[in-house]
Amino acid sequence: MESSLSLDEYYRLWLLIAQTRSAICKARHLKVGQYLPPNQTAALTVVWAYQGQATPALIARYLFLEHHSVSELITRMKMKGLVTKSKDPKRKNIVRVSITKEGQ
Repeated sequence: MESSLSLDEYYRLWLLIAQTRSAICKARHLKVGQYLPPNQTAALTVVWAYQGQATPALIARYLFLEHHSVSELITRMKMKGLVTKSKDPKRKNIVRVSITKEGQ
């Protein structure tokens, strides 16, 4: 099946998506008063939605990231006080990520 969009139209679409993302980040920065990189904001959204039941694997799946990238991301977010990590009480090999008051 042949695409009906030209390369220029794909570029314009990509540019519009990038501009929209930048506008959202800027608006969020103005509202919150603190800059958070888009990937941290997206990870916080996943953690918040799963109410303390999020795992690094789940975050990686939703954000289309590699597991090691999510591990680094969570570590940076933990250092900022946005999330906490804890072992699952039932399954010791599972790590749960929870959002903190600061992360909210």
